[in-house]
Amino acid sequence: MKIKVVGKWLAGIASAVIAVTALALSLGSSAPAAVQSTANAPYDHVVKVQASSNKHLYINVAGNFSAVHGCRSPWWAKSQYTFDDPQTQAMMQISLSSLLARMPVHVYTNGCDADGYPVLTQIQIQEREPPAPAPPTNPTEPTCTVPSGGRCCGTMVNGRCQGQCVGPNQSCP
Repeated sequence: MKIKVVGKWLAGIASAVIAVTALALSLGSSAPAAVQSTANAPYDHVVKVQASSNKHLYINVAGNFSAVHGCRSPWWAKSQYTFDDPQTQAMMQISLSSLLARMPVHVYTNGCDADGYPVLTQIQIQEREPPAPAPPTNPTEPTCTVPSGGRCCGTMVNGRCQGQCVGPNQSCP
């Protein structure tokens, strides 16, 4: 008898979920769907790290999370698991590293929690792209590599001599 009651109860719940979903779709709801796919995006750096009383890690990034995550509360991402989980502990260390060193991160999420926050599944810290080398101060001036023991008869720019290079015991013209 209990199996029939539970079966009818589950069937009723499933019907209600289908009806609500159909209603939301027919009304053109702008609310994010209950089941969301994974998303990821790069960010300049982490700007906030919170160890919450509910034992979850919350982070925010410069400029908040983008719409690619599809959640209504873009100012925090909440860890999928609590602090007991080693992955959450590692994500906290990576987040703090980004916060302190202002290093870029790539954030991976999977859907939204009940409060509308993206659910944090991964975070990856990245090396900042090095700036492009400065162009020579005078591009028409020849450049050369100083021979061992030699010297540059000009200005050194980015490890290259702007001017003439002379060997050991030679004087500049």
